[in-house]
Amino acid sequence: SYIGEQFLDTVVFLMGPRGPAATAFLVSVPGEQPADQSVLYVVTARHNLEEARLDTVTVRFNVGDGETADYSSSREDWAQHDRADVAALRLSAEPARALAGDTPAAVPVEVFVDATRRIPASGGGAHAV
Repeated sequence: SYIGEQFLDTVVFLMGPRGPAATAFLVSVPGEQPADQSVLYVVTARHNLEEARLDTVTVRFNVGDGETADYSSSREDWAQHDRADVAALRLSAEPARALAGDTPAAVPVEVFVDATRRIPASGGGAHAV
């Protein structure tokens, strides 16, 4: 499978006691109303949180020129699916802008496969995420 270049900058790291322990990516979900800003989520595999066994989950963002910024969250702030190996953290607008910029690189939710496991035609090309 191929991951388009536009998605490479969406990757963030989950930090462990000795450095990066897992990867995650940013997902942009449109707001409820057309004028609303998109909501930004950090998404990872649920087993990454389970294996870390940490109460505080630190997300490391690459902010450019080799610089990084960390965002600490409580493990309880992460939504974890009961059956699927997925977990997500909703970032409020202020930390999202501070860490990822006004227009963060994020996977738009529109490019995910739908319930029939098909890539939507409006997803901007034939790439699976």
